[in-house]
Amino acid sequence: MKKICRDFPDYEVNAEGEIFSRRGKLVGQLDWKGYHRVHLRRDGKGHSVAVHRLVAKEFVDNPENKPQVNHKNGVKNDNRAENLEWCTGSENQLHRAHVLKKGGWAKLTKERVFCAKSLVGAGVKQSVVAKLFGVKQSTISYAVRGKTWGAL
Repeated sequence: MKKICRDFPDYEVNAEGEIFSRRGKLVGQLDWKGYHRVHLRRDGKGHSVAVHRLVAKEFVDNPENKPQVNHKNGVKNDNRAENLEWCTGSENQLHRAHVLKKGGWAKLTKERVFCAKSLVGAGVKQSVVAKLFGVKQSTISYAVRGKTWGAL
């Protein structure tokens, strides 16, 4: 079943993550972060829009008015409604850390340090972040303070 996109009424979206114009299905492309985006027009202006946000707005309830959309399985271009959920920034970062840990990464990487810094900056205790990544709390402390990974 297709629904009209509330922010872009000339387009329709379905629960499988497909976007349609009057001419047919839009293909779009992946952005530099790996998210699927489509180019839509409204009021004569073009907009690059993340497909997961279009799908979530139409098919995923958001009773708490959370601002971000999370991909439950961690696959950034799996935009099926059943794979999406609304979340806060902190919830999104915690989920990301959990998915990365499940991916078998044993040591800190640039991406994991960035994630750790974001989590600590959002108020998550360093000991909790350390557990998520399977490292010592002191490792997280050094990374957050720039003693290691200082360029981030």
